[in-house]
Amino acid sequence: MEERQISPDTRTYNIFLSLYADAGNINAALECYWKIRNVGLVPDIVSHRTILHILCERNMVREVEAVIEEMKRSSQKIDVHSVPGIVKMYINEGLHDRANNLLDKCQIDVGFSSKVRAAIIDAYAERGALG
Repeated sequence: MEERQISPDTRTYNIFLSLYADAGNINAALECYWKIRNVGLVPDIVSHRTILHILCERNMVREVEAVIEEMKRSSQKIDVHSVPGIVKMYINEGLHDRANNLLDKCQIDVGFSSKVRAAIIDAYAERGALG
């Protein structure tokens, strides 16, 4: 885009981010996500939801936490629809304390619908982590 002197906005980057994520190209998706900030734009809810989804599917804890830290630095909160995927990733990796801490924090910040609560319970149940 830059080669053709096109000034993309966050929405344009989100399109590429989604395409890379759908293709399973995690490296290109990550590069695209970080490039949004590097060119002076701010990732939005779509950017975060997309990158967190693809990272959580692959249980990439360190990368997920880097994105979350970046969100905190810019006063952005985790989207309620991203929470179940993050919880599932933590449970898959045996990081129950981190899952519980996230749930405690997010419950206060955003609250959960019954659908989101069900997805979270499923994440625990799949790993036999209930009780």
